[in-house]
Amino acid sequence: MNLAAAIRDRSSGTLEIDINGERKLRVLADVWFDQVKGRDLSPSTVQAYRDRLDKQILPSLGELRLRELSVGVVDRHLAAVKVTHGPSLAKTTRSVLSGMFTLACRATPLLPTHAATSAGSR
Repeated sequence: MNLAAAIRDRSSGTLEIDINGERKLRVLADVWFDQVKGRDLSPSTVQAYRDRLDKQILPSLGELRLRELSVGVVDRHLAAVKVTHGPSLAKTTRSVLSGMFTLACRATPLLPTHAATSAGSR
């Protein structure tokens, strides 16, 4: 694939996933986790990702629209997870969010970057 085709495909949102800034994070989480289950990951990794969704991400952020998820929102959430559950769970939570936002960015040209890239798990 040449650069022009890659840019065209990127800008047209070639992944057939209905994700946009108005969708709630909960919807993105479902789509992302369906893809995770189809990958060649260990069962313990899949379960760890599911646990982070169910215990740290969805209760706090699940009802927010994707356009509402700024770096500040994600950063504050990760800081709270670190204080409450420790740095290891904060790091895994950040990884899950990063994977979800990467999928959203690939699915729609309206989301060119994502909040988890810049957010830390300080």
